Amino acid sequence: MVAIDTSLPKDIRILQAAEEVFSQHGYEKATLDEIIALADVGKGTVYKYFGN
Repeated sequence: MVAIDTSLPKDIRILQAAEEVFSQHGYEKATLDEIIALADVGKGTVYKYFGN
C-alpha cells in the first residue's frame, strides 16, 4: 500500500486513504479500519469530516 503524507490536512488524507483501499479491495470489501489506519486518523475524525 502507498503511504499517505501525514502533513496533508486530515480530510485529504482520509480521501486519499479511501481511494487506495477501495482500489486494492473494492468498495464492498474495504473497511473503515483500513482507511483510518492508512490515513493515520481516529474513527471519530472520519465521522467529523464525513458524517455517516
